[in-house]
Amino acid sequence: MHCGGCHNGKKLMVAIQPPLLNGIFQRPFLPSGAPATDAQVRSTIWGGRSGIMPPFQNALSSRDIRDIIEYLHTLKPSQTPESSDSAS
Repeated sequence: MHCGGCHNGKKLMVAIQPPLLNGIFQRPFLPSGAPATDAQVRSTIWGGRSGIMPPFQNALSSRDIRDIIEYLHTLKPSQTPESSDSAS
């Protein structure tokens, strides 16, 4: 399981394309319109978005999600997320 599997900028066969994650915390709002906060991103990863993104509450620990959020904070707008185990 890797975030970059969907959040990679490649066209997927889904109605709503997953956003790139680079620079996600550099903007005041997420692509969904929600505030770009750790709490909002944690909630989205944990519970998913109905019909858009699956929940990862059974696949990732709280620590995993904290690590992902810390990683997302390091991404600048010109960088693309890596598909590595550390980035999940």
